[in-house]
Amino acid sequence: MPAQFVRLPAAGVALLVILACTSDLTRPAPLIAVRSVAADTNQDDDILLHVVPEAASIIDVVYWTDSAHKMRYRTTSPSMNATVLVPAVRPGRVYEYDVSAVNDAGVTGPPTHGQFSSPIISSDLQLLNLSAIGTLGAPYAMLEVAGSFSGFVAVNGEGEPVWHWRTRGRPQGFTRRANGNFVFLDGVYGLSEVTPDGRTVHQLEPLPNGDRAPHHDVIATPANTLLFIAQDARVSGDTIITGEAIWEWSPEAGTIQKRWTAFDFLDPTVDVGPRSTRSDWLHGNSLALGDHGNIILSLNWISQVVSIAPDWHSFEWRIGGTTSTVALDADAKFQGQHTASVLPNGHLLVFDNGRDRTGTERLSRAAEVAFQPHGAGHLVWSFRPTPDIYAPYVGAARRLENGNTLVYFGMKGGFAGATGPMAAYEARPDGSVAWRLTFDGGNIAYRATPMYTIAGETSNP
Repeated sequence: MPAQFVRLPAAGVALLVILACTSDLTRPAPLIAVRSVAADTNQDDDILLHVVPEAASIIDVVYWTDSAHKMRYRTTSPSMNATVLVPAVRPGRVYEYDVSAVNDAGVTGPPTHGQFSSPIISSDLQLLNLSAIGTLGAPYAMLEVAGSFSGFVAVNGEGEPVWHWRTRGRPQGFTRRANGNFVFLDGVYGLSEVTPDGRTVHQLEPLPNGDRAPHHDVIATPANTLLFIAQDARVSGDTIITGEAIWEWSPEAGTIQKRWTAFDFLDPTVDVGPRSTRSDWLHGNSLALGDHGNIILSLNWISQVVSIAPDWHSFEWRIGGTTSTVALDADAKFQGQHTASVLPNGHLLVFDNGRDRTGTERLSRAAEVAFQPHGAGHLVWSFRPTPDIYAPYVGAARRLENGNTLVYFGMKGGFAGATGPMAAYEARPDGSVAWRLTFDGGNIAYRATPMYTIAGETSNP
């Protein structure tokens, strides 16, 4: 018997097509399970989870020691065989974890539960004798220390090291790129771009003759390049004077360009301080971005902070020292400053070491100065701990997102005239202390900087 065909009206055919398409669109993407998870550590004692999902997927990790210290980290790209850094793990703890795969629709599959034990603090870090009280207004503070441990170490609010990277020489500043990588300045090895799991992906070493040698600071720019301070030697009269230059490095392009030199704008016979020498005329020690493409440079030996115009061709203002364009009130003057930056309110924030302050008073402080570029400058806020601490070298003052300020005194008592102790304070606008960290393990440690993430992790998800 021949097959029978039923002709449907056009509207019926259209309805079947719509139903079929709707069914395809509304069918949920299948959940992806995790086949296996294995934990180990890398050379820096970071925890790594090796995760194999059933299909290529984003990996989601929730991990905790207790309900008050629950963390989440999620990878950013799908993988069939992922090695996942577990960031900010507290040392010497047993952790539980739930590892899940996330499908293309963003739906998390069933968790695989397990445990890992984090390593105890390494012996060189133990010698820092870190101790904290209060509540830190950022998840971490990154310390730049030299002594029993030399390198960069991130501590949490309890004062526990949760991440570190060792240097050959003294650590002298760091920044972060848009991709989340760190760029560390090692006084011996130069600049290293380092991933949060400790892999070096780009390197800029000093030249053999010492030219272009990075020192004291490096910052990332909106153009995804890096600016750093470097030595710059010139013949002046019958002698060689070493001043400062600012270079720009593009790691991906492999290019480097000198953007600025002090010799074009300053005079070695006029712009000098009590510590200026032929081998170290100005002692540049910090860089910061201004609010309109200008660069803020601290020149320690002449107790001056300058704003370099976006086109690199002029100074917009000079604050401090004998050639200041701003008339500072007596209580606003600073000496031997570090970490100069301009805040969103337009004020200048510095760590005032007070090294060459006249009179008998010996103290260091954080100082915030309101100023007009070619007018007056007034002290509007400062912080001094009780009792006072005098640290003639190093130090930092960094404004936190919560409006408090991280103030860091980095010299051990009795070293180079310092009173000690080595300590970091989070100071509120009213001068009260929200958090304090003390440590030792060496004579001098460069800076402390608030840090809000190590690898993109979140707390208490």
